[in-house]
This record gives sequence, structure tokens and C-alpha cells, in this order.
Amino acid sequence: MNEQSTNQTTVQRLKVEIRERMGVCPSFFLLAEQSPDIMESLWRQAEVGYLDNPLPSLFKEKLFTYLSRFCSIPYCVARHGAFLLGSGYVAGDPACEPVSVDEMLHLIQRPAPTAEQIDDSFAVLAEIREPLDTWPEPGGELETAFRVCCVPVFRRRGNVARCQAELRRVLGTIRYDQLMALLEFIRTTHFWTETHPDIRFEDDVQQLFSEQLALARWIKSYPTAVTEELQRADEELAELRTVNSELELRVMERTTELRLAQTAARMGTWQWDVEGDRLTWDATQFELFGIAPTSTVTLETFFNLVDPRDRLELKRVVDEVLESGIRYDTEFRIIRPDGVTYWIEGKGDVIRDKDNKPLRMIGVNYDVTDRKASEDELKRRERELRTLAGSVPGLFSYIDRDLRYQYVNRGYENAFRLPADEIVGKTVVELLGTEQFELTRPYIETVLGGEEVTFDSEFDWDDDHHAIQVTYVPNLDAQRCVQGFFCLITDITKLRRAERELTRLAAIVESSHDAIIGQELDGRIQSWNDAAEQIYGYSREEAVGQSITMIVPADRHDEIRTILERIRRGQRVETFETVRVCRDGRHIDVSLTVSPIKEHTGRVIGSSAIARDISTRKEAEVSLRESERMFRALFEQAGGYCMLLRPTDSGIPVIIDINEAACDAHGYSRSEMIGKPVVELDDEEGKGLCRERTQIIMSGKTLSVETNHVRKNGSVFPVEVTAKRVQVAGKPPIIMTTEHDITERKQAEQKLRDREERLRAILNAAVDSIVTIDRQGIIKSINSATERMFGYTQDELIGQNVKILMPQPYRREHDGYLSRYRETGETHIIGVGREVAGQRKDGSTFPVDLAVSEVENLSLFTGIIRDITDRKQAEESLRREHEFSESLTNMARNIVLVLDTGGRIVRFNPYMEELTGWQLDEVQGRDWFDTFLPEHSREKTRSLFRRGIAGERTHGNVSAILTKDGHEREIEWYDTTLTGGKGEVTGLLTTGLDVTERRMLEREILEIAAEEQRRIGQELHDSTQQQLTGLGLVAQNVAESLEQLVHVDEAVGMLERVRELHRRAAKLHTGLDQAAREVNHLARGLVPVELDAQGLMSSLAELVRSVGDVQDVECKFINDRAVDVPDNFCSTHLYRVAQEAVNNALKHSRADRIEVSLSELDDLITLKVLDNGDGIEEKSSHGPGMGLRIMAYRADLIGATLHIGQATGGGTEVVCTISQ
Repeated sequence: MNEQSTNQTTVQRLKVEIRERMGVCPSFFLLAEQSPDIMESLWRQAEVGYLDNPLPSLFKEKLFTYLSRFCSIPYCVARHGAFLLGSGYVAGDPACEPVSVDEMLHLIQRPAPTAEQIDDSFAVLAEIREPLDTWPEPGGELETAFRVCCVPVFRRRGNVARCQAELRRVLGTIRYDQLMALLEFIRTTHFWTETHPDIRFEDDVQQLFSEQLALARWIKSYPTAVTEELQRADEELAELRTVNSELELRVMERTTELRLAQTAARMGTWQWDVEGDRLTWDATQFELFGIAPTSTVTLETFFNLVDPRDRLELKRVVDEVLESGIRYDTEFRIIRPDGVTYWIEGKGDVIRDKDNKPLRMIGVNYDVTDRKASEDELKRRERELRTLAGSVPGLFSYIDRDLRYQYVNRGYENAFRLPADEIVGKTVVELLGTEQFELTRPYIETVLGGEEVTFDSEFDWDDDHHAIQVTYVPNLDAQRCVQGFFCLITDITKLRRAERELTRLAAIVESSHDAIIGQELDGRIQSWNDAAEQIYGYSREEAVGQSITMIVPADRHDEIRTILERIRRGQRVETFETVRVCRDGRHIDVSLTVSPIKEHTGRVIGSSAIARDISTRKEAEVSLRESERMFRALFEQAGGYCMLLRPTDSGIPVIIDINEAACDAHGYSRSEMIGKPVVELDDEEGKGLCRERTQIIMSGKTLSVETNHVRKNGSVFPVEVTAKRVQVAGKPPIIMTTEHDITERKQAEQKLRDREERLRAILNAAVDSIVTIDRQGIIKSINSATERMFGYTQDELIGQNVKILMPQPYRREHDGYLSRYRETGETHIIGVGREVAGQRKDGSTFPVDLAVSEVENLSLFTGIIRDITDRKQAEESLRREHEFSESLTNMARNIVLVLDTGGRIVRFNPYMEELTGWQLDEVQGRDWFDTFLPEHSREKTRSLFRRGIAGERTHGNVSAILTKDGHEREIEWYDTTLTGGKGEVTGLLTTGLDVTERRMLEREILEIAAEEQRRIGQELHDSTQQQLTGLGLVAQNVAESLEQLVHVDEAVGMLERVRELHRRAAKLHTGLDQAAREVNHLARGLVPVELDAQGLMSSLAELVRSVGDVQDVECKFINDRAVDVPDNFCSTHLYRVAQEAVNNALKHSRADRIEVSLSELDDLITLKVLDNGDGIEEKSSHGPGMGLRIMAYRADLIGATLHIGQATGGGTEVVCTISQ
């Protein structure tokens, strides 16, 4: 296969790969069809920097599209805009959803960000404190800030360093590197496109232009817009716009450079014909493997050259690539025929037929021997560095830009008592704490800015306080960007102590009363302190540089030579007494000590002489003896019991001296006390503590303790002992004790404790919690009620801040109250009780009443806390009852009225306002009787009011009140006297029931009853009574005729008489029958319904029949099936409703057809009366007529609903419905 054929195969393979991955094969890659190596290089760059880049696909494509508007050729923005719209795959991701045209146009038309917009993006990023764990919401504020900051970085214009720093900080190192790789590939794309300005749009892009005219117009105006936006670009971009020939020349140069780079990189290409088992290598490949280019190579040849250590693994990789289709990418070693071992990095791909059968593999091999050697060297150096870092006498670490520890040495483990693997990965703030981190933040910001910084600080570790010196060294990459920094912490505690010690020693030398003189080995004076000036009379300037013999008498020069000789041998000249000469010639006695001065190697470099003027020592010795005499006098006459004790090896001191007062107190003579172990004076408890107390005293501490001593007679008395170690010059240390008998004080303290116990008992018996705190809010004491109330024990509360007993917000605000009081003396709750909330140990809260007072002169506050839960519950109950009463009052359909003792209006409910038309605020405080009562009833009602105020109950009285428009309403009143807390009468509560309608109805019913009575009497008088009178006369006549018939003898005459009697008897029968019917009719009027379940149906039928017979109207009763109304009371009132409705139709509607119906459905009985008359009239101003009110009244009595209205088609419809 020749080179041209191989190139065509490579190009075809790449086209297939690109199309499968991107959905289309962009013209961008086809520009390099004639140079397959360049085409493959561009494709691999696209895979690494763009397609396989782990950043979100939509973000990558949007960023690519937006940044492409800064390319002078519109191809890139059009191509990637088409990807965004779904023509091809978004960033090579088939699963990524495309965007709308409007969204894409909005993106590409957005101009380059201004400096202000970039600053706004910095502000958004500044809110992110730690690197992001997850990518932000697509299209959100944060992702927009990323895009804005990418523009300066991409164009290399403006505040590039800060944009890079902010992006790295927020994204983290890995995502930041991925983003930079994407930007680099976009730059490569733009460069390649600008070198081919005639690059053609693909067919899918042309089709998109024809469908989206707005996009086509924008692309057409693109060159002008880009020119305007890039007018500030540097000359480098302008130089890129050259003629095609120059560009092609540069491309050829780039191609040549690529090939040269390939040779320089020792990169060989190869192809393997899988079926023919033939390998094709280029010259670099043959050279790389060390065999002649004319050799025939097979797969076996290749594997024979592979190092046996890697051969099996490499065969497995090749088999896996052929089987699974993954990309060939591996490293292995070869052993060339000349015996030299090379490291090879191999990359390649498999070309398959339509049945996915592997045909050949194509790839490259790189010589990575040098890189491997470098890596080995790097690992070796890393090991050395770790070893060196581990041996650094301090703390050494490496911290990345995210401020996370990536490496720490053993010093960190020791300092923080954590293993290194637990420290690595932590942030600086997590390890050091917020406070220490804030102290180091300025220095960290400095090193992240690229500058080395060293500073001193202090830190606590190993339970000790350390002075440290910290050095931060930035780790810069090839672009001088900070990747992290090295941290070296040196413990300079000893150095600081040495410096302080040196300063202290210098101060001691200068402030010493002894002459301290530094000398060289030849006796020349090196240093001369102030005391030397005072003792010898020479100034420092006069003495330094002179021989020490200037202050030595002539007869003692040999002494100097002897001293210097011993000093040269490194020997110390112990203190001895000698004579020296002053400037004024005086000879003085001095006590002299000379010591050698050595450097760190031990070599003697000089001497230090300390001379003390002892001329006055004799006088001092005399004074000392006098002082001893005075001490004895003071010792004996001291106000307490004084003893001197000598420590012993057993730890029990013995008495070596004692004053008489101590002897008398203990009942011993002085001779008995001298030599006595002091423990024999202690009680049993003191004896057990004697050695421990002695150790404390001998350590240099002063011991003050109360103990009990035992007298010679065995009695015990309390003493207060103060003991300390006394060091007498030249003698072993002794112990001096002073004791005082504290019997009386103990008795007083016992009385005080008894008093405290009594007070504590009183406090503990208190129901309220009593808490005492200091000025910082720390609890000092509590009583038992506090434990019960809050659930804590005394041990749990003592020493705690009192806010532990408070919920929020009181807990948060409490320290501020105390601080403000301490600073200003301003009080809020001291001396003032208030209601707050308390919090129990279990977290529950409850209301309390808190009273705080200050304990004068003790800086203490006492709080008395009362649990008011029950009181609050009672108040809440009263509140609810009050609200309930108010609701009942406001909802009641009765009048509720409150009057004071003078009869003035205090309040009334909304129903009163509704009934009378008066609003409460119009009449509140006015006289009730003058405002609401008619004049004729005022005095009577006032009298009833006075009786009610006097306590007499006046229920059921009815009186009239006036409405705002002057109408009277009759009210039935019920009164209750109101009293105050002491039982005094405060007013009258009265409720009123509006009985106006009821009273009118009662009067009308009485009138109807009277009228009915008159009608019945009239009918009985005019009809029935007259008939009965006539029938009585007939009966009397019949009786007389019968009496005469007894005396008639003739048969003819008797027959005639019988006929007459028959006629009269028939007339009597007819009259009695008529009278019976009339009486029955009257009875029907009084009891219209039969006393059985179906009596209502028959009564209604009779009513309809009688109306039809008497009146000239068509009257019909409709009843489909039997309706049982077992309750005669209901039946009667239903009948009366029907009767009244029929009478109304006859009297008022002028109807000629009336229809009465009775039906039952779903337990509802319905009575309906329908006429075709004039219909009902509009209600008058005085309400409905008497007949309608009576019907409504009867319906209400039996619990029925009544509807009276216009019937369909005219007339009146009366419907009465009742449940069974």
C-alpha cells in the first residue's frame, strides 16, 4: 500500500470517527484532508480539550459559541451555534438538549463584558468561600460569572491574573485546568479558521440560514460587528489577516514544524494488517526499534522486541482492543537488538468493516525513555524531598490553592497529634481554627499573589505555648501562576528564650552591684559594667582595652598570672578574698571569682571576673550579730506561736527553735519542744499530711493552712499555720512557721454557718426559684425550687452562665444586658419585675415572673423566678371564656344591654344596633330611658331599673323601645345585677327578646278566636236553634195528636189521623237530620281532621268538595297515593294552612281555579295550594297580611317550611313542607 492510499484511508477513518462523535463532519477538519497527520492532530486536540473535557456539555458549547464571536471569520460562531440549535450534537453529546433560536441569538449578540460587568462577576464569585463540589445551575448567575471571567483570559486582555485566580479558587484546580484546556482548544480552532478565511459553511448550516433569517442577517453583518468589537485587539490579530498564500505558507511551515517535532519527539507511526499479519512502520519507527528499514516486520517480530516483563500484559491489551473496541493506549518496554532498553508509549485505533470485524490497527509509538527516566528521577527526588522534609526540625507542608494540605511532615503529626493522612485534605481553617486562620490570612493572600513571605507568630501545641517563625514560598507553574505554596514553620521558642535570657543577663550585668569584668586571655579588659565604674572609679571608656593589672597592686601581679594560667586550662577560680587599687589610690578588699568564657566548641576565649567590695563586710557582720539579737527578741515577743524547723530525710521536720508563747500554748517547756518532731503536735489528720505539706514548703511555696494541734494534756485546739522556707546564706534551708490560735474565729464561723444553714433552709423551702449570679452572669447559688423548676441538679448549674435557663432570644441578648450594665450602669430589669420565658433541661419552655435585685458591695445579683404556667393557663382560659362570651353576645339574636348604676348606656351588642338603627358610639354614656323609651313608659321602667339595681329580680317584664326612625318595638326583659370585686353593685346586665311580632300575632289570634266564637253562636242561633224550636213544636203536636187518637173510635177517622202523624213524623225526621248536619258542619270547623293516619287526606278532599259546591270556582284535590300523617297536631295545622290559602285565593285573588295537592317523597310531606288568580301583592310597609302571618305561624309551630310566591304562568303558589 503506497503513501497516498494510506493517507486516504486515514482521512476516511477520521471522517467516520468525527461524524459518529459530532453528528456531522465540520469543514474545520476537512481543511487538512491533504495532511492526514495535521487532521488527526486537530481531531485528537478536539477530543481532549473539547469533546472529552468533563465540563458540562451545554456550558462548553455555549462558551465555544460565545467566544467564537471574537474570531474574525464567522465560521466558528455559525458552526457551534448550529450545534446549540441541534444540528449535530451539542459538544459531541447526543443526550444534551439543544436550545431555542432566541436563546442562541441572545447569547451571540451579547457584546464583550465591560470592566464594570467583570467587577460584578468578581463580586458573585467572592460569595463562594470553598471550591464548588457540584457544577452550578445552568444559565444561572454563577455560570454567567464564569463566562464573563473567561473572556479576559481567552483574549489575554485586562485583569487576566485576577480572573484566573478567581476561577481557580471557585472551580478548584482540576476543573480550572479543564476550563483552560477548553480555552486553548478554542484558540487553536480560531487560529486554524483564520488561516483559512474561505472556509465554507456545511450544508446543515446553509439550511439553518434559510430557515432562520434573523441568524442569517446577523452572520452577514458579523465581520463589521467583530471589527468594531476587536478594534482594541493588539497587532497580532491584525497580522493574522494576510493573503491566502501567506497563510498557506505559514500552514506549510506549521506542518513542517509538526513533522520536525514528530521526529524530535521520536514518534513513529505504524499500521497493522490484522488479516495479513503485516506491520507497516515509518522510518522513525524502524529507527526507534533499532532494526533496518528494509526489514519485514510482523506482529511476532514486534512482540519479540518487547521486554519479557511487559510482553504478556501487552498481548492482553491488544486482544482487549480488538475484542471490545476500546482505544489502544499503553506503555511498555522494548529491548533493541543492541541491548538498549527503551520505554515506549503506544496509541492507536482499530478500523473495522461493516460487520465490526477488525481489519487493521493504526497508531503511533513515542519514545518516552527520557520521560520515564525523568519520572524516576522525579520520584527519587520526591522521596529525597519527603525524607528531607521529614527531617526538617520543624513543621513542613505543601498547601494547594484551595488551601488544603497536600503534604505534611512528621512535625505536623507531633504538633497536632494527628496522623498525616488525617491532616492531608483538611483546609487550613479546619486545622488551625478560625481565629488562628484569620491571623495568617494576610500572609496567605500575599503568597497566593506570588510573593514569598516570612513572619513571626505564636501557637499552642504539645500543651505548651510556642513562638514560631513561618515562611510561605509560592509554587509557580510555567506561566508563573501560583499552584500552591510551601509552608515551613520553625519553632523559635528557644531562640526567643535565649534572646530574652541574653537580654536578662545583660540587664543583670549592668544592674549588678558587683563589678563584672570581661577579659581576654592576655588580661586585656573587654567589658566593664556600671558597678566596676563605681567600685574602681574608672569609666568604661577608660578601662576597656587596658590590662587588668591597672587595678591590681604591684605586689599582686603574680596573682594575675596564676589566675590567667588556670583560666587558659579551662579551670574556674573559686571565690577568694584579695585587694585591688582604685583610681584614687585607695586599696579595697574584694571577694573575687573568675570563670573561663568558652565558645560553643568548648574553646576558652576569655574570662569573666566578678568582684565584690567587702570593705564593709566586717561592719555587716557586726550588724548581723545585732540583727540576730533583735530577731530573737522579735521571735520571742511575736504575737503568734513561732517555730523554726529543720527538714529531715524522713520528711518529718523537727523543732530547732520555738518561742515561749508556742510552748505555753502547747503545754510544753522549751527544752521539751526542742528536737521534737513537729508531727507530734498534729492531730491524726495532720500527721497524715505532714510529709506532703513539708514537700510543698520546701519547693519554695508559702503554705497557709488550718489544722488542729494537740496539747500535752491531750486537748485539741485549732490553729492557722503559715509556713515558708527560709534560706540563710551558707546554711541549709530551714522552715519558719507562725501559728495563731483560731478557736474564737472557728466558733464565730460555726455560728455563721448555722445562720447560713437556716437561711438556706428558708430558701430551699421557698416555692419560687432563687438564683444568685455574679457580674459575668455565672451562677453562684440556687435553691431546691430551682432544681425542681428547671430539672437541673445544683452541681449542673453552679458555675454555668445563667442564660442556660433561658430560651432564645433571651439567651442571645442576656450577655449584652450585663455588659451594658457593667459599662453604663443602665438597668432594664433590675428592681423591676417582668414576665419572660424559662427553659428546662429537657428543652421545654414555660412562662415565668422574674424579679432581679443587686446585692450591694458583693457584685452579685439575685433573681426570684416564679413559674406562672398555671396563672397563664387561667388567664388564657379567662381570655377564651371572654372571647366565647363576646362571640355569643355578638352572635345572639337577643338584645344584650349593660347599664351603669345611673341608668347610662355602657354597651350593647350588634343585634341592638341592627334592631334600633343606633350605633353604640352614638349613644354610649347617654341616659337609656330618655333615649330609647317612649315617654309614657319611662317612669315605670325606671322604677323596675331601681328595683333591679337593689338586687330584686325583675324577669319577664315587657316594655316598648323606640328605634332610630321612631317605631316602637315590644321587648321582654330579663335582668341580672353586676357586682365588682368587693361585692358592690356596678350596674345592670339585661337581655331583651323582641316580642313585637309575637304580641301582634297573639292579638290577631285572639281576635280570630272571638270572631269564630261569634260566628258559631250566630249560626247556632239563626239556624240550628230555630230548627230545633220548630221541631219541638212539631213533636208537641205529634204528642197531642197521639193523645187524641186514643179517644177516636171510628176507623176512618183513625186512619186519617195516622196519616197526619206520619206526615208530621217525617217532617220531624227531616228537621232533625238537617240540624245534625249543621252541628256536624260546625264540628268540622272546630276539629277539621279525623283522628286517624289518613284523616288529613279526607279532610282536604272534603274542603275542596265543599268549596266547589258553595263557590263558583273549579276546585280540585290531587293525591296520587296515601300519605300518612300520624301526628294529629301536624295534620290539623296543615289543614288550617290549606284552608287559609284557599280562603285567600277566594277573597283576594279572584281565582276561578284552585288546586290542592298532598304528596310524600323521601320522608318529606308537601302540601301545595295553587290558584290562577291575580297573584300576591308586594309587601306593604307594615309587612305581610294577617292570613300570611297565620300560615307562617302555624308552619313554624310544626317545624315546617312555608313558601308563598308567584306561580308559573300566573297566580299564587303556597308550598308547605315538613319532614316525617
